[in-house]
Amino acid sequence: MRRRTRSLAPLFAIACGMLVGAPRLSAQERQPAPISRVVCSPLPAAGLCWSDNAVAPVGQFRIESESDVYAAFALDAIRPGCADVAARRFEDRLRASLEFYSGPAESAIRVQDPRSGKMVHPFQSWLAGAMVTHVFYAAWEFRRAGIAVDDELLRAVETLYAEIPVPQDPGCGLRSLPGVNSCMDDFTLTASGAAWIAAYEASEGRVDDPSASPIVRRARALVSEALSPMSERGGGPCLLFLETLQDGSRRARCDGDPTTAKLIGADHNRENPGYGLGLMTGIASACAGLFFAGEPCAFTESEAFVSRELFRHAQEKSLPDGSAFEGPGPRGCLDFTNPDGP
Repeated sequence: MRRRTRSLAPLFAIACGMLVGAPRLSAQERQPAPISRVVCSPLPAAGLCWSDNAVAPVGQFRIESESDVYAAFALDAIRPGCADVAARRFEDRLRASLEFYSGPAESAIRVQDPRSGKMVHPFQSWLAGAMVTHVFYAAWEFRRAGIAVDDELLRAVETLYAEIPVPQDPGCGLRSLPGVNSCMDDFTLTASGAAWIAAYEASEGRVDDPSASPIVRRARALVSEALSPMSERGGGPCLLFLETLQDGSRRARCDGDPTTAKLIGADHNRENPGYGLGLMTGIASACAGLFFAGEPCAFTESEAFVSRELFRHAQEKSLPDGSAFEGPGPRGCLDFTNPDGP
């Protein structure tokens, strides 16, 4: 059965290849140059702005809609005639969210994390990195346009996000087998949020030495974790091999020998390229943020290997006409709960 994932971050479409191995930049050299953007949504009509309809009740938190709201502000930051009004809307939205969920921890309004079940602040919830990416990318774009936004609001978000657990999903990694639930999305999106915080901080002149900056180092460490093989409580892609049991049946495992196992994206209890190569869009976003923070993603040999193998895996499972991941057959995706099935 075909499985598709809905992108939580439309601004993630930034080419990673341009950033890997790029030279470290000085503060002056980090002055933003125009970057291309791929937007998978129709442009607003003439005279209208992306954020005109970017409305979602603050008290009815959903990570998808909240991420989209902040993405709209970022898009308006580069849309002629929209930047000033979007900046004010951006501040109003942040202020309303922070006030609504403020107060002592024991009495404050919280949201239930869909993975851990705990009551948490929205900026500490599962995959909140998507929302934080858009918050700080928007702030970075406003500053780039010469429009001031309330720095205290952004520092408050930084403080909250610094306490997000990683991974947020307590059931991901090798412990999720015999089904499979990867931690790669947790690490990737958390890295992206941290990287764009670093980019914003650098634009404010608060990152003197990127290599020594705690937020830069945190973001880079999360990128590395996302591009490492699945482990008991972390890592990313699956090192797949099929173990033959005593009764002759087979069991899918993700702790194979790197020299012989097949590296694949896996999630939702099956082989899943959307959670392999698909999540490289989030890695690209993190690397873009780190680039503008002055610390480009120079991939290690291991990280480059994982990236190439995820690309190879997605190619093997895809067809030019879009009929990807259909089974049975060589392009069908393995069902971890029934590895001997069709």
